[in-house]
Amino acid sequence: MSQSVSRSTEVLAFNKVTLAPVTLPYGSFGGTFVPRGIVHDSARGRFLVANGGANVNIYDARGQYLSTFNENVYGPSGAAYDALNGTIWIANFTGGSGVGAQFGVAEYNGDGTSAATLNPQVTFLAPQTAAYELPYAIASCQPQYVAATGTLGPQHVVVGYFTDNSNRGFPQAAIYTRAGKLVAGLTPALNGAQQPNSLACSSNGTIYVGTNLGLLVYDSAGVVATIPPGLAGLPAPIFAVYATY
Repeated sequence: MSQSVSRSTEVLAFNKVTLAPVTLPYGSFGGTFVPRGIVHDSARGRFLVANGGANVNIYDARGQYLSTFNENVYGPSGAAYDALNGTIWIANFTGGSGVGAQFGVAEYNGDGTSAATLNPQVTFLAPQTAAYELPYAIASCQPQYVAATGTLGPQHVVVGYFTDNSNRGFPQAAIYTRAGKLVAGLTPALNGAQQPNSLACSSNGTIYVGTNLGLLVYDSAGVVATIPPGLAGLPAPIFAVYATY
C-alpha cells in the first residue's frame, strides 16, 4: 500500500514503509493544477486533491479522475478527512487580502457538496491579526477520552495561517470547534519563520506541524510537547505531515 503526496503539478506515490517510489498507473491523477494538498477518503476509497488553481479533484483508489468541485473554493491548499463525520475539510489560501475575505475554511461531503455554512468573516479567525491572515493548512482531530468525566471530549479542527498580501500578519496555528470557534492558540506561538505548511492529528490527539524550520509537536490542548525520538532532527523545511488513526 502506498501513501501519495503532491509536488509541482503532479501526484507522486511512495511505499508507506520504505518510502521507495511507487509507479502509478498511466494517467493517474490527471488534471491537477498546483496541487497543494491530498487526502484519502477511507470510507469511500477515494482521494481528493486540493488544486491551488481553484478547485478540488476527486479520484478513485487507482487515481482515476471522477469529478471536480469548486463550490465555495478558491485557492484550496490544506485538506483533511474527518473520519467521524465522513466529511472533507479544505483551507482556502487565496493569496489576496484577509480583509472581508470571501473564502476561508470550508467543510464538504464526500461528493463535494457543502456540509456546513461557514462565514469566513466570523468563523475560523486567526488568534491574532485576524484581518491579515489566510488559512493554509488544516487537520481534523478526533474526540479524546476525558478521564474526569468518563466521556469523549469535543471534536476539534486545527488550522494554520499564512499572512495575507499585506504582509501585516504572521504565521499562526490554532485549535477550533467544528463550528469555527477558537478554542486555543498553539503555545508557544509560532515565530515569524515557522510557516505552518502542513498539519496532522494522531489518534491520541497529538498535533504535528510541518514548518519551514522543521517539525513541531503539540498535545491535544495545544501545548508544545517533546518530539518523538524517531522524528527528532528531521531536515527542514517540512511541507507535509501525515498521522494515522
